[in-house]
Amino acid sequence: MELLSKARELFDTATVKTEEFIYDQKCNLQIARACADLKKQYERLGRLCFRKIKGLKIDDNEFDAVVEKIEVLKVELTALREGKIEEPEFDSIVFEDGEPVEAPVDGE
Repeated sequence: MELLSKARELFDTATVKTEEFIYDQKCNLQIARACADLKKQYERLGRLCFRKIKGLKIDDNEFDAVVEKIEVLKVELTALREGKIEEPEFDSIVFEDGEPVEAPVDGE
C-alpha cells in the first residue's frame, strides 16, 4: 500500500511540475510575441521618421497610431514580465508567416 501511495505522490508532483512548465512556456511565448510586435512597430516608426526627415509626406494619424501601439506593447510587456497578466490565451491565434491571425471559425 505504501508503494502505491508513493507512486501516487510522485505522479501528483510530476503533474504539478508539468503544468508549471507548460504555463511558463506559454508566458515565454507571449513575451516573445510582444517583443516581436514591439520590434516591428519600432521599425515601422523608424521608417516613418526617415520619410519625415527626408521631407516626404507621411500620415500623422499613422504616426500617432504607431506611437500609441508602442506604448501599449511596452505596458503589456512590463505586465507580462512582472507576472501581472493571468493565463495566456492562445486558442484563437494561429501564426501564419510570423503574423498572428484569427483562427478560422468552424464552417468557414
